[in-house]
Parts: sequence; structure tokens; C-alpha cells
Amino acid sequence: MSPTSSTSASCASRTRPPAPPPQSPSRSSAPGTIAGLRERAAELQGRLGHADALVETLRDQLSIKDRQLAKQGDQITQLIARLGMIGGAA
Repeated sequence: MSPTSSTSASCASRTRPPAPPPQSPSRSSAPGTIAGLRERAAELQGRLGHADALVETLRDQLSIKDRQLAKQGDQITQLIARLGMIGGAA
């Protein structure tokens, strides 16, 4: 065996496998990272959906309270008018 053949044989055993082809930046993330991002986005969407439902509930409750206050204001106005009539009659 010649010295050059042993050197080439040892170099062949040390060669690296070919590098994977370069990927575009949009596909360079690991699948686990993408799955994690999707999971986080779904979680945030769920929270936003819950917040939207809560806002709608609070809006409805506020509307009910506004109507109750308006009704009570009308009742107070009527009571003041009656008291005025009673006081004027005496």
C-alpha cells in the first residue's frame, strides 16, 4: 500500500456527509418551533374570543343598568311632581 493510498483512505473516512440544501427563510424554522407558534396563536385566539364574549356580556349588562337608571329617573321626576301637587294643595 502506498502512502498516498492510505492518506486518501483516511481522508475518505473523515469526510462529512453532504450539507442539506439551503432553505428559504420562511421554511428555516424547525417543525417543533412552528407547532409551538401555532399552539400559542391558538391559545391567544381563544383568549381573545373569551375577552370578546366578556365585553359583549358587560355591554349588555351596562345597557340594562342604563335602562334601569332612566326608569328610576322618570320615577323620581313623577314623585317630585306629586309632592309639588300635595304641597300646593295644603
